Amino acid sequence: MKALIVYNPYAKKNRVIKKLKYIKETLSKEYETIDLYASQGIRSITSYVMNNVNNYDLLIISGGDGTVNEAISGVVLAKSKVPLAIIPSGTVNDLAKLLGYSKNIKRNLRIIMYGTNEAMDVCKINDRYFTYACACGKYTDVSYTARRGFKRILGRLAYFFEGVHEFVKYTKMDLKITFDEQFIQDRFYVIFGLNTNRVAGFKIDKKSRIKLNDGLIDLTLIDKSRVSWPKLLKFFLFGNHTRKGIRTFKASNIEIESKELINVNTDGELAFTSDYIKINVLKEAINVRISRRIKRELFIKNNTK
Repeated sequence: MKALIVYNPYAKKNRVIKKLKYIKETLSKEYETIDLYASQGIRSITSYVMNNVNNYDLLIISGGDGTVNEAISGVVLAKSKVPLAIIPSGTVNDLAKLLGYSKNIKRNLRIIMYGTNEAMDVCKINDRYFTYACACGKYTDVSYTARRGFKRILGRLAYFFEGVHEFVKYTKMDLKITFDEQFIQDRFYVIFGLNTNRVAGFKIDKKSRIKLNDGLIDLTLIDKSRVSWPKLLKFFLFGNHTRKGIRTFKASNIEIESKELINVNTDGELAFTSDYIKINVLKEAINVRISRRIKRELFIKNNTK
């Protein structure tokens, strides 16, 4: 069998690169061929994975959420069902944590070697893809505006302090939102499309019943006229069940029309700027390698492979 490891050589001071020999030695117990590909620049991983992933039996991604997004975009474009795993090495690693991966490389390798494969949803937003989160509006650019050195020192707290700084800026979004035959027109601080219970390293909803293969995404609308900074902080700390001014719906298809251009963030990176956004959930578009605990917690039983 053959495995491909794609990685970001600039993530976390190359921490994983120093462990590549150990990783390859461990994987060699099951995989005769283990090839490496280092990012050559923005979107290079997407192109490489798209053109090569179907030549392998396993894809391993090492980097932050942006690197993972690039690789998964390549998998979707290749229409591949090759299972993928993650060895996180970025600042926050939201998707990796959601799927049960950690900073412990030995533990990650146990999942990779002995875990189970499950089909997981991916979302298409205009001509791009994301796996766990998209956002537009106030605060949604903190993951890429926070200074790199600041993030290395403070980790996810860098996003928190950048959000405080962002609050003093005035942002107006007059939007028309259509989703699964419902229609809303209003002014909003932030819109989230979430297939996760964590954003920017914060677990935003401890009671969440997120399922990663149900064909649905949580559309969260934060009303501009009713939400202050303290209320938004409570949303990140305690979830969105009873917060006035925060509305959440489940949807599979969403269209957003804006009176002006707005930035759109996907999986922690700036994706594009537009006045029109279309989101479609691609049910069970990729396969992920996970532990049986994560399978029980985050996946619907007896899903179609």
